[in-house]
Amino acid sequence: MALYPPEDYPLIELRRGSAPRLFAGLAGLITEQYKDEGMRAQKNLPARLRELTAPGSNALFHLIVGPGRRVLAYQLTNVCRSMGGDYLYVNETYTAKAVRGLGLGWELESRFVEWAKTRGYTSVCSRTGNPEMRRIVEKLGARVKQATWIEIPL
Repeated sequence: MALYPPEDYPLIELRRGSAPRLFAGLAGLITEQYKDEGMRAQKNLPARLRELTAPGSNALFHLIVGPGRRVLAYQLTNVCRSMGGDYLYVNETYTAKAVRGLGLGWELESRFVEWAKTRGYTSVCSRTGNPEMRRIVEKLGARVKQATWIEIPL
């Protein structure tokens, strides 16, 4: 079932001065995500979100909101710089369990790609093991490459 009408569910870029309700809604959604993944969210999550949305931060949050400005899905992205130009790396994408299957993942990704194009980014990169998200990004023209995650613990 597709989400309709999509205009009723806008894509919002979360900024430091955004409404407190949006920060609280995102904190609630991240808490749901962490619980869903068997992890514990930070206790000071709202403060951390404000820190990440401060001017000069490389982090970007995009939200899909529904009726009553309820946060239904989010994406955390970082702006990265390279010799070839600025690109975006998607760190996390999550849709509330209660609204899965309505096309919100498609709406979030397709609108985010358009947002990035209009701002001159060269590409959007990410890693995912989620088959549905992979289907969405391939439909948007993604070239799927084999990737190896490398982490150096400090």
